[in-house]
Amino acid sequence: MRLISAHVQGYGRIVDSKINLDAKVIAIVGPNEAGKTTLLKALAHVDGETAVPVPQRSRATEVTDQTRVTTFDYIVEEEDRTALADLDLHEQPTRAHVARSASGDKLIVDLLPAPRKSVRPLQDALDTLKAAAVKEDLDDWIDPNTAYVDPGSDDPHDYRAELSSVVEAVEAAVGEVGSDLPAEAVQTAQSLRGVTLADDVDAESLRAAFDAIIAWSEREDPAPAARDRIWRRTPDFILFD
Repeated sequence: MRLISAHVQGYGRIVDSKINLDAKVIAIVGPNEAGKTTLLKALAHVDGETAVPVPQRSRATEVTDQTRVTTFDYIVEEEDRTALADLDLHEQPTRAHVARSASGDKLIVDLLPAPRKSVRPLQDALDTLKAAAVKEDLDDWIDPNTAYVDPGSDDPHDYRAELSSVVEAVEAAVGEVGSDLPAEAVQTAQSLRGVTLADDVDAESLRAAFDAIIAWSEREDPAPAARDRIWRRTPDFILFD
């Protein structure tokens, strides 16, 4: 993690200021009572979980418990992205904004681009589903002992129509990264997988596609884990005299 700047709001005499920290050595120079120590305390506030006392909050602006007193801007480096590799993100973050509220109990970690599940597994499955949906012999891949091949049953099903509905739902999820698959689409995929022949070589790829869709839907949102890992990789601030 490479710290490049800090934004301080409402801490002591600092109403709203930004400081560049993208250098090996930073010198803070000023006369007594200029706010040098105040700035250092504001920077150290990010690593603490204690509130900024009311007397230390700027009187020149409104500072509530939710005000982001100190916000750090980091560049996420290659080794940091490597630490997120197992989360299989759609895009790896390149920047991180880390802030602490005036109350001290709220840590904010914003990653850019936002961490979202990769849709690559869905895209691969979608290609397989689309190819299967237009096959003339699709009915040959269905277990004959199910309602899907008996239009006269009490609970008839149309395999091809339901497959098309899953295709539409997956297309929407791929087109809008960060969105979830509707529960109905996942249930339909589970149902179709259950009635697709297991011992048919031609149907094997279709079953694998359904498996990929179901597994993707069951994956947890990677954002909380990504934010936590990035936060743990940020450098500690130590204030001493």
